[in-house]
Amino acid sequence: MNDMHDPIVEPLSVRIKQVQDATRGISEQYPRSYIRECIDKDVFPEDMWKAMGEFGLLGLSVPEKFGGSGGGVVEIVALAEALALGGVPTLFLVVTGLGRVPIVRHGTPEQIKKFVTPTCDGSVKLCFAITEPNAGTNSFNMSSLATRDGDEWVLNGQKVFISGARDADIMLVIARTQKASEVKHRTEGMSLFVLDMKTPGITLQTLNIQVETAERQYMVFFDNVRVPVEIVAITDMGHRIQRYLVRQIGTPDLLEWSSARRYGFRVGDRVKLSGLVQAHIRRDDVCITTLHECFNPLRMT
Repeated sequence: MNDMHDPIVEPLSVRIKQVQDATRGISEQYPRSYIRECIDKDVFPEDMWKAMGEFGLLGLSVPEKFGGSGGGVVEIVALAEALALGGVPTLFLVVTGLGRVPIVRHGTPEQIKKFVTPTCDGSVKLCFAITEPNAGTNSFNMSSLATRDGDEWVLNGQKVFISGARDADIMLVIARTQKASEVKHRTEGMSLFVLDMKTPGITLQTLNIQVETAERQYMVFFDNVRVPVEIVAITDMGHRIQRYLVRQIGTPDLLEWSSARRYGFRVGDRVKLSGLVQAHIRRDDVCITTLHECFNPLRMT
């Protein structure tokens, strides 16, 4: 049986090869010594970021009709790995890539044009804030709260381990618009806000974490931060956040990538998903912890 034209395998390998080839041009123009200098001087790799925008790499995961380069999360992951292999890793790429997706999927055309399209050429940088000190990875336990006050929302709370918050122009924040104690299900009462980082009431505290990238990690405090109603990306979308995370992690391409990494392959290796995984992916209540166990990795020749 010839698997060379497998509909799951071939498009993935072709897309990843294109990303790797384009990334090679970036790492040759901006070698490890460049990123090392940025780390030592504690500055964002602005020139490299702009070059990535010119190459179309920053537009990955954003549809072409919105000014992006198409593709999805797997292309972002492939790009991040290729940059790391070239000695120029950047955490900002991942948070930008993931942070834009819910706006593209659920935001209004005006919000997408304002907050997403400018990130594709690097002229606007976006970071993503969801993790909280007292919630950890269980984001439904978050306590950051936005309350309605006329034509504004007033946000209070804090986030932690926010990569590149100092260098971002805007921040996608997930916060509660109803307290957890006031909702029937913990997935209810959560909303997305896009904040201008110059908005009064936002304070950053640098965390003492050593990571060999130019971006630093921050604690972010929100003290009566006022957000106009019209720039709230999505209100009361806790259940959609849950499904969004599942679908991003549970896409066939990304499962192919993550499972390949677990079993010793690299991005671009020809692998094939088992039918069992594909069956699980079609369910909204897919159990992430079992997906890797369902995977049946096969090298393709």
